[in-house]
Amino acid sequence: MSRRKPPYERIDRDVARRYELISRIGRGCYGVVFEVMLRDPTKFDKFAMKKVLYAFNNSTDAQRTYREVSYLMEFGSHTNILYVHDVLVSADDKHLYIVTDLMESDLCKAIKCNSLGIVHKSLISYQVLRALKYIHSAGVMHRDLKPGNIFLDRTCQVLVGDFGLARSSCCRHR
Repeated sequence: MSRRKPPYERIDRDVARRYELISRIGRGCYGVVFEVMLRDPTKFDKFAMKKVLYAFNNSTDAQRTYREVSYLMEFGSHTNILYVHDVLVSADDKHLYIVTDLMESDLCKAIKCNSLGIVHKSLISYQVLRALKYIHSAGVMHRDLKPGNIFLDRTCQVLVGDFGLARSSCCRHR
């Protein structure tokens, strides 16, 4: 007997043609994140793909989704902010897929396994502050900076992500 996957586990057919699903990395309030690979025999890069569930369900969700994508695309050129490689919409216009850099872990997991020394903590703090200075100089406040939104690789490279709750202190992106 075949069991249907729940909506958060299903990948839209058009998205599945472009990206091969490797595994599920995590799940949050607004979506689920997968490790994916581009379906191109000449490229072997892996990415993180966030499926924003019911991204346009109401005006509040649509605005949050818009902010997340627009801020990530605006700030993604910074070395400590997540870079957006692709944005796709499901065929039924319910879900949005955001393809970004794939990181090995996040600060929450690193803290839990107690693997950070003084030098790591200093390096991580410095990179987070660089990212914050960059977005603050553009008049934007992240408003959801927490260990789960600070992504790390094995060399302690930091990328700040999840700009869904970010707000502009200026007139734009409100």
